[in-house]
Amino acid sequence: MLKTRRGVLPSHADHPLWLSILEKLDGKLAGTQVDEIIDASRVLQVSSADLRLGVRQAQLLRWVHDGRLALLASVISNVTDGGTELSVVPLDVDLPLHLDPSLTLESFIGSPSNFDVIQQARGKLDRFNQVSRPVFVFGPSGSGKTHLLCAMAQSTAEKVCDGEIICLSAQDFSMQIVNAIRGAELELLRQRLRNASAVILDDIQDLVGREASQEELVRILEEIRESRLVTLSADRPAETLTGLMDPLRKRLIEAVGLRLTPPEWETRVAIVLERATRWGIPMYPEVASFLVGELGHDLSRLDAILTRLMIHPTSESGLMDVNLVRRALTQDHRSTRPISPDAVIELVARHFNLKQSDLRTASRSPRVTTPRQIAMYLVRRHCSLSFPEIARRFRRHHTTALHACRQIDTKRDQQGSLRAALVLLEKELLLLGEECG
Repeated sequence: MLKTRRGVLPSHADHPLWLSILEKLDGKLAGTQVDEIIDASRVLQVSSADLRLGVRQAQLLRWVHDGRLALLASVISNVTDGGTELSVVPLDVDLPLHLDPSLTLESFIGSPSNFDVIQQARGKLDRFNQVSRPVFVFGPSGSGKTHLLCAMAQSTAEKVCDGEIICLSAQDFSMQIVNAIRGAELELLRQRLRNASAVILDDIQDLVGREASQEELVRILEEIRESRLVTLSADRPAETLTGLMDPLRKRLIEAVGLRLTPPEWETRVAIVLERATRWGIPMYPEVASFLVGELGHDLSRLDAILTRLMIHPTSESGLMDVNLVRRALTQDHRSTRPISPDAVIELVARHFNLKQSDLRTASRSPRVTTPRQIAMYLVRRHCSLSFPEIARRFRRHHTTALHACRQIDTKRDQQGSLRAALVLLEKELLLLGEECG
């Protein structure tokens, strides 16, 4: 296992799934491109549902444009036979080895009903070296427990200079015990837990039926010294966790309880809009409202949904159009075929009342130049052609195609008329792709 930063456990950088994905990418991308993926990303979490990947924002949008993000998602789907989805978290800070730096107290958008709970959590962190009882956070799925626990772990890591900050899911905690038993290192693990500056365990209800894990957790709660922060979470109050051993449930009942309630509709919409801004892509409130309706109270799949939208060819225009977003989420890509460059050129020419031959002339008239740049931009996005290949279809040099795509990228967010034209064209291309399937 790679060395962890600040002693935070565990790192998923050597997870078998991630190593398998990198091996597959090595045969599909240049070595420098694979190296950049390794350098600019960190595996934050691996579950049966998704692989949560933190990626530097500076590289992320380039990966969207050059198709690398779509390839990464495709490889993950193929390796897991469609069982695991890519969930990207754009990051603008130093990459961690485990903790998701986007999950902080500052980024926690709490509903009005949870205001007091967040204030209590801040108070515990401000006086974490005086805390004498564990903190027990509970609430149903989607109420923000994992975000709050990760935020407490990061805040604690910023306050201490030594000692480990151990932040684990209950599942990972059990696997740590399994590995310690296999390696005859159980006492060493106990020592690490005993001396940790903070122990933070998420989803304690998952320990039902795992007696050894429960016994070790009780041992932690009994032996850990005062002035050490211990924070646990579960999906319901301690009194109702009937599957847990009595000594553990008793400890949870005695802990400082913080009850989280699911965020209201308004708060969920605000969360979706805030997450979208991390991608640097505008999203209309109507689209955020639609996504909230799709996801319901549980926003745990939000990052995976945003990743899927960004991978879709219509992403940069589609996050402002509900119908386009709906189609992007429901479209079965296996039933579609790639759109031909000629089809894109024909569509753009018809939209601007031009002939296809007009887009291939040397004319520098704005009446032709802007549609030509739009056509090059859409061919690049929908047909996966290189700039030299695009240039040949328009009888231009490859630098002209590159300049055209950059110009549309720059003007798209500045000119409402251009943005509206792109939305309409993207819709028609999406329908064309469905008809070709």
